[in-house]
Amino acid sequence: MVGIPHCSYVMAAFTHVNPDGARFNTADFGAYYAAPDVHTAIKETVHHMERVMGYTQEPAQDIQMRCIDAWFNAELTDITDQTYLDSELYHPTNYSHSQALACSLKSEKQDGVVYQSVRHQGYNCYALFKPNLVTKVCQSKHYSYKWNGKSVNAVFEMQLV
Repeated sequence: MVGIPHCSYVMAAFTHVNPDGARFNTADFGAYYAAPDVHTAIKETVHHMERVMGYTQEPAQDIQMRCIDAWFNAELTDITDQTYLDSELYHPTNYSHSQALACSLKSEKQDGVVYQSVRHQGYNCYALFKPNLVTKVCQSKHYSYKWNGKSVNAVFEMQLV
């Protein structure tokens, strides 16, 4: 990834790992999460932002977020068919099964997974296990998430006029 403009946005997912992990990574390894639909990405990030802000009991505030467009080349394990959707891999808050799958796939040197968003049903997301799969990164839109002290109650796109 070295030499790719804006690669730090992707590298952050591998260097600043959540101690609890996430759906397809543990505290031992990071994963870069993305969605082809910006609304899906917003719903996913709002959910996780609410968890962090609620846990730390942050006061009401505006949180600026950036949309990152990333291109990648990867052979992803597809877990979007109904057999998987009905499994514990898609539990809304317990990530133990999906983390176990991720550990297994990572040990097999797999690139990552394509899965259906739990926060935006019918839309897919990606989890990449290797930063060098990303070939181009571009910062695009800016958003403001309105945290009211209990939840994100609005998301606004910011534009320079």
